[in-house]
This record gives sequence, structure tokens and C-alpha cells, in this order.
Amino acid sequence: MGGASLGEDSPWRGVSRHARRFRTVYPLLALIYPDHLKWICEGWVAAFKEGGWLPKWASPGYRDSMVGTYGDVVLAEAIVKGILTGQAAEDAWQALAKDAYTEAPHGGSVGKVGLSHYDRYGYVPEDTGVSDCVSRTLDFAHADYATANAADLLGKAPDAPRPR
Repeated sequence: MGGASLGEDSPWRGVSRHARRFRTVYPLLALIYPDHLKWICEGWVAAFKEGGWLPKWASPGYRDSMVGTYGDVVLAEAIVKGILTGQAAEDAWQALAKDAYTEAPHGGSVGKVGLSHYDRYGYVPEDTGVSDCVSRTLDFAHADYATANAADLLGKAPDAPRPR
């Protein structure tokens, strides 16, 4: 994708943003409008299938605007709560696993920038040249916890080596 916009016929659900909503709106949708949350999650998984990464900021193309991968938390919660099941859950797992265990490419618009430091130390140190190290560490830990819960439910725990 390289920052290019996806076509209008893409199933991306680009009007839904991750920031702050991953801990407010999406949990509420899981409770009262699970079908709507499923529709949003399927759009994010479609973005992963088309571009190879989950978006950090859901918009056409990828944007370097978030330090964490908040979509991981939402997808994992949708799996755990039974909103994504069967093949949809498996497809979401592929996206979660890539975000969780693959170093982000240069540029920061996808994945976890500083993941190698986080894997080595359990946090992103300040002296590594990676910005927003405290925010990244907290966001990565939250996403890892959610991803580990989804891994347990899907029987993928051996694929999820990082502890909670």
C-alpha cells in the first residue's frame, strides 16, 4: 500500500477511529450493538488483507498518527466476546499476530515501532531513539494482554509467547 488510498469499493470502514474509542465506544458497541462492531472489525481485517497491516488510524491508506495499535485491543475483545467467530476470528488472529510479533517497517504508519526493544526489555527504553517510549510501552502492554486473551480462546497460546 505504501500510504496509497484504497478504492471506494474497499470494505474499509474508514470513518471509525481508534484513539480513545478503543476503551469507550467499542466496548459499548460490543455490549449493545455487536453486529455493528462486527461490521467495523471486518472492515479492519479487510484493510489488513489488502495492505498487510492493521491500520493504526482507520482512514483510506495508512497514517502515522498513533503510537499504539489500538485496533488489536478491539479485535481481540471481539474474539473473546464471540462477536468474531469461525473464519472471521481466524482472519482477525492473523492480523493480531502480525501486529504483536512483527517489527514495524520504517516510517511508523503501521505496527509497533520499538517492538524489538519492548521484546528485549519488557518496555521501550527512553535512550533508544524511539519517541513516546512510556506511551508505547503502556499501549503495547494493553494490546498484548488483549491479544493473549484472544490467543487463549482460539487455542493459539503457543503462538503468543509474550506474557500478559
